[in-house]
Amino acid sequence: MRLRCSLELDLGDEGLADLVHRALLPEVRSPPSFRSSATVGREGTRVVLTVESGDVSSLRAALNGYLRVLSAVLETITPR
Repeated sequence: MRLRCSLELDLGDEGLADLVHRALLPEVRSPPSFRSSATVGREGTRVVLTVESGDVSSLRAALNGYLRVLSAVLETITPR
């Protein structure tokens, strides 16, 4: 059985969406484990991240990794 989780982020700004999309691309292209795979796409102001895995624990681990990257990117480029 293959598990899938999709996250759709509406960032409200095309420039910000582009930056987030480009920041996630290297992570998606070379995942840290062979147990999961991911895709990332951009549609206007939205970024869509989809993660697939064969088991719950690797899906959770992969999601946590991508969310950490996303959090770091947003903290770095978003003014306080």
